[in-house]
Amino acid sequence: MIRLTLSTHVCSSHLLLSCGILVGLAFGFLGFSLFLVGVKGQIDTELSAENRYKVQIARLSAGLFVLLCSTILIGIYATRSLPVTLSQKPTSEFDYNFSENSNTKKSSKYNL
Repeated sequence: MIRLTLSTHVCSSHLLLSCGILVGLAFGFLGFSLFLVGVKGQIDTELSAENRYKVQIARLSAGLFVLLCSTILIGIYATRSLPVTLSQKPTSEFDYNFSENSNTKKSSKYNL
C-alpha cells in the first residue's frame, strides 16, 4: 500500500513538473507573438537582493519581457528534481498476495 501511495505521488509530481513546462512554453509563444506584432511599450524594472545583487532592465519591450519570464519558468521546472526516489528491488522479493484471505488458493493461469 505504501508503494502504491509513493508511485501515485511520483506520478503527480511528474504531472505538475510537466504542466509547469507547458505553461512556460505557452508564455513563450505569447511573448514571441507580442514581439512579432510589435506591441509598443517599454518596461523599466530594477531588482535587488540583500544590497549585494542588483539587476536593472531598461527599455525592454513587452514581448521580450514575457519571453524572459517564460525562459526563467521553464528553467526552474526543467531542473527541479522529484521529491521521491524509489529504490529498485528484485521481483522475487515482491509479495503478490492481494487477497485478505490467503488460505484459499485459486487455480489460475498466472499464479499471483
